[in-house]
Amino acid sequence: MRVAPCLAVVLCLLSPRLAAAQTMPAAPACTPAVATATTIETVRSNLRNWAEKCVIVSGIAVDNRLYADREAMAEPIDLWGEDVRRSLVVSGLALRRSAHRPRWFAVTGRVHDCASLNLAVGMTSGFCHTSMEPYIDPTNLRIAKAR
Repeated sequence: MRVAPCLAVVLCLLSPRLAAAQTMPAAPACTPAVATATTIETVRSNLRNWAEKCVIVSGIAVDNRLYADREAMAEPIDLWGEDVRRSLVVSGLALRRSAHRPRWFAVTGRVHDCASLNLAVGMTSGFCHTSMEPYIDPTNLRIAKAR
């Protein structure tokens, strides 16, 4: 019997946020034609400047991570990604399915930073549910030439 009043309160609290989300303009499409070419090291060194920006970065793809070069593959990686400087996570399964072996890829997508989300409640799904690392949400993948 107490569930209905609680549910009503929750819906009242959420309704302004839901209405605001519906009226926010959508970000322009992130394509190779409009993406800013940069390096993994540049993005990692100043995440605040790159968050939500459309970028194209290239590196060696292994599983769901893009490494700046072969030496970067030896860099230790922790759950929080605090000391990682030369690699980025590529969210989703597209890169995993494409990179069956280490191979150079150019990845276009938006940069996101889990640590900057400032969520009062933890994520229940998605990449930020299991890590606080920055990542790229890919919109385009292509095999690239090694540098």
